Amino acid sequence: MPFHVRTLPLAVAWVIALSASAFSPLASATDLGELGTTPTLQQLHIAASDVTFSSSYFFSLSLASSVSAQATNLAWLVGPQAVFDIGDFTLSLYGDANTTPLAVATQTGNNLRLDEVLLSAGHYRFDVQGVTSGTGGGAYALAAMATLSALEPPMPSVAEPSTLALLGCGSLVVAAVARRRRSGRDTAFAIHPATQSPT
Repeated sequence: MPFHVRTLPLAVAWVIALSASAFSPLASATDLGELGTTPTLQQLHIAASDVTFSSSYFFSLSLASSVSAQATNLAWLVGPQAVFDIGDFTLSLYGDANTTPLAVATQTGNNLRLDEVLLSAGHYRFDVQGVTSGTGGGAYALAAMATLSALEPPMPSVAEPSTLALLGCGSLVVAAVARRRRSGRDTAFAIHPATQSPT
């Protein structure tokens, strides 16, 4: 009997912890560091059903880059029964302190995709949210990368005033030389007739 008395408080605490986790939201935060051209992979498994979760993945960019990400619901069905599945699955991209998303992923099947979002250098985060709906909970994988070669579109070049002034002076010199040559030919023709003998 002493064995049951000692394990009863532990069992009660374990049941309370499980029931509390089933009804309270689960939040996590991960620092991905500098996002680069090699995909960064993260995976999360929540081993309880009906758990609302929100995972934030913080990252930074040292240069303006094109960022892509994909979150995949690792759903596992056994017959009609979902062992792992996630409902209300979303992937969003936020600036460092923004509460409004910069981009929201589009869904295709079990995949959420953010394709080539142009971002300047700075700090950002991906938020993955959902509700586990499988009997064994839910699981997902997140892959993200930045393409540094796809920088922000370059600013259109506008000539400086000194460049325009130099171009204008050059055009005037070319016009003056052309006019002088033309007027020099006219003078040469005017001299020739005077030197001819009258008939």
